[in-house]
Amino acid sequence: MRDALCGLGSQAVVGTGEQKRQAGPHGGEPGEDGRLVEAGPAQVRLGEQQAQWFGQERQVRPAGGRGRDRDATADEASVVRLRDAVCDLLRQYWEIAVKPMWPQMRLVLEADMTYRARQLAVGGARLLFAGMHPSLRWHDGVLHIDKMISHHRVAAAGRGLLLMPSVFAHKPAPPLSPEEPPSLVYPSRGVATLWTAAPATDEPALVSLLGPPRARLLRLLEEPLPTAELARRLRATPSAVSQHLRVLYATGLVTRARDGRQVLYRRSSLGDRLAGVASRV
Repeated sequence: MRDALCGLGSQAVVGTGEQKRQAGPHGGEPGEDGRLVEAGPAQVRLGEQQAQWFGQERQVRPAGGRGRDRDATADEASVVRLRDAVCDLLRQYWEIAVKPMWPQMRLVLEADMTYRARQLAVGGARLLFAGMHPSLRWHDGVLHIDKMISHHRVAAAGRGLLLMPSVFAHKPAPPLSPEEPPSLVYPSRGVATLWTAAPATDEPALVSLLGPPRARLLRLLEEPLPTAELARRLRATPSAVSQHLRVLYATGLVTRARDGRQVLYRRSSLGDRLAGVASRV
């Protein structure tokens, strides 16, 4: 099956996917959404089906049926209790399963957005979607999404496409219907690094030359990365990483380039040769 986002052109927008889906519309922590759910009308927050059900019940009730009104009040009270129970469970899940890792998750997502924005700027939509997921294919101005259950087309011309990286998604998730705003949830790059330990450097020559922290840092810089992401992977403070980066940059072992509000560091050709030689020692 295939979905198609038509007429996208160059109007793709890389957005904070997990921030949008988890952190809520005000940009706070994901757990704050629970309060927004609790504050809203029970029927609306529990979905259109429940709201429609209550509306249909009211329409068929005879005028003046006080017994029926009492039943409706009791039904709505049960829905409120269900809503509160669901919100409480979601809050507990957030506290136990997500909150401890949320700072690291956010850094992974920000690194992905930086990478995607650069891909779009350098090679347009074709390069942007080239390595995002095997099910995605950009052809003749249309983004095809293979292996989907549904089959419909979403016109993105003039509306843009909101890209939302996720550390929980394992495949692309387009809008469920053509009427929804154009958006695409996709698996974020670097998810596996959330659960890996800081890289060990066992090359004695490289460690003797640079010291363990800078040797580990040089190993990580095979791809462009910002200071915050490097600090997360090394389990170090950003200030400590910045000091090491300044030394590596001054000695010509890494290069740097500004991308928006971030500075991306990467091994230079000299750094590549040094790391390659050390791996063969």
